[in-house]
Amino acid sequence: MIDGVLPAALSRRSVRAARLLLFWSFFIGLGTLCGGHASAHDGQNAAIDVEPSHVVAGGTLVVLGSDFASNSAVELRLRTAEGDIVIATAMSGADGHFVADVALTRDLALRAYELLAVSGTTSVTSLLTVTAAPGSRRPGIAAAGAAVLAIGLAALWRVRQTRRVRHS
Repeated sequence: MIDGVLPAALSRRSVRAARLLLFWSFFIGLGTLCGGHASAHDGQNAAIDVEPSHVVAGGTLVVLGSDFASNSAVELRLRTAEGDIVIATAMSGADGHFVADVALTRDLALRAYELLAVSGTTSVTSLLTVTAAPGSRRPGIAAAGAAVLAIGLAALWRVRQTRRVRHS
């Protein structure tokens, strides 16, 4: 930081990822100083943390994983009725931890998902809700609105025509 201002090159996502990494580093370092050690548990106590847990379609999120098998690939998936969608793959370090920045596609359905982190036989989940951006319009909603408007105008026109026939 220079004079309390972040350099323009840092994005919100970068700052958030750096804060989360600093948070995890602090606890790992604290455990090491207190006589503990940061080692992988080979997936026995694996866990993930998702920030934010509510994200707009097309937005980004940070997934923190802990206690996965050392130096292993971890697939991040969204569970849907049609099957799982792989959204990213992360690599755990020697301590079994990872940090993954994940960019979601804009065409993702707006609903709650189960986010899975899968590595070998280890699988852990977290909830993730995908929402619409404020002021955004989804094609399905716009089409439904246009249909309701057309029906309303047709009904209004029909009522006016009926009144003209009666008064004539």
